[in-house]
Amino acid sequence: MARVIGGWGGICFANAEREAGDTFAYITGQHQTQLDSAAKKIGSVLCALCAALVITQAVGAESKAYPTVTDDRLVHPDPGDWLMYRRTYDGSGFSPLKQITPSNVHKLSLAWSLSTDLVEAHETTPIVNHGRMFITTPGNNIIALDGKTGTQLWRYVRKYPDGLFQLHPTNRGVALYGDRVYMATTDCALVALDAASGKEVWTVPIDNYKTGCYSTLAPLAVRGKIIVGYSGGEFGVRGSVSAFDALNGKRIWQTYTVPAPAAWRQSLYGFDNRARCRHRCNQELSPVHPA
Repeated sequence: MARVIGGWGGICFANAEREAGDTFAYITGQHQTQLDSAAKKIGSVLCALCAALVITQAVGAESKAYPTVTDDRLVHPDPGDWLMYRRTYDGSGFSPLKQITPSNVHKLSLAWSLSTDLVEAHETTPIVNHGRMFITTPGNNIIALDGKTGTQLWRYVRKYPDGLFQLHPTNRGVALYGDRVYMATTDCALVALDAASGKEVWTVPIDNYKTGCYSTLAPLAVRGKIIVGYSGGEFGVRGSVSAFDALNGKRIWQTYTVPAPAAWRQSLYGFDNRARCRHRCNQELSPVHPA
């Protein structure tokens, strides 16, 4: 068995006990030759940003057929799998593996490392399916790896539209469903790739990125649907959550998380009155003083 710590930055692995085969990994970001000069600036950050525990089995993933991710596997993942960003739908983020313990964690040693050659913040959760690991990077790259050796199986690089402004050029990870890998992108799109080859199957817009919306979250796969949302409140965009068909990318439903501006005013007062709306909001936000 093997274990992986996911954080912000590349990938490093360490064995708890060589004979046991357990592995821990953490994410780092810069090319190895750059680390010496950058260590003083980012060393403490890299140490602090190991965030999510992910599990991988010590098997040769590259030589085996890709294991299809079913609804049942998502609900009942094998102990060595980490098929969604919090592992299970209840969001516990708990690993049932027991080889690495407080008593042997001091025996960890480096097993392998990988540089993504990118220097922005890495916030991905490594997703693992029977020894195949999927990570995302700034710039919406997806890298598929053999979890045992760190060998790159394939790499996908998102092509952005010209003139795209990226407020937060990072990504939190992928979703797995069937034989595909799904990623939400900074230009507010949802991309589906063939999990075995990394080839793009389809891409659909979540919303219009020109309004200021962008997506960095990890999608959630649920019963044949891929559920995503987006950011952009700092630009005044109206937030929503959408479900897309995992097979063809067709939008199934969309639910806005805030009402439209006119509907919001109407629901408060029964008529459109901007001045009264501002007065009411100021009252709601003013400090409460005891009598």
